[in-house]
Amino acid sequence: MKNEIIIKPTHRGLWYEDGSLKRVLDAGRYELPKKRWFRRTAHVEVVLVDVRNRELTIKGQEILTADKVSIRVSILVQFAVTDPTAALHAVENYSDRLYSDVQLAARRSLAAMTLEDILTNRTRLSEDILRDVKEVAAGYGVAIAR
Repeated sequence: MKNEIIIKPTHRGLWYEDGSLKRVLDAGRYELPKKRWFRRTAHVEVVLVDVRNRELTIKGQEILTADKVSIRVSILVQFAVTDPTAALHAVENYSDRLYSDVQLAARRSLAAMTLEDILTNRTRLSEDILRDVKEVAAGYGVAIAR
């Protein structure tokens, strides 16, 4: 039985004792409690969360613009987990939730713009989506880089 866990700098660990979150572990080596036959010890579980920068691609969304032109867009989101506890506890799956939030923000922004606006103001479109999603994502422990 393994009595220690090593967490790399790219991850954080959530330390649970008998199902209750006790602490967040930074990079390093941690000793797990040993099982004793004569005394009940807490069941310890450590869940790792990747905190590196990552990319999420939202592929081929069909969206109708304000001037009723159907366009297909793909969106690339660069993000990182900043709060491992919120990322695992606030939503079921933070990647899926981020995907949905960006997709909905893109639909709202694109539906309010004409095709000409979209083609000439791609930076504004990106900023609108970022502004819509950034605060919501922070609520579940994710920071959007761009």
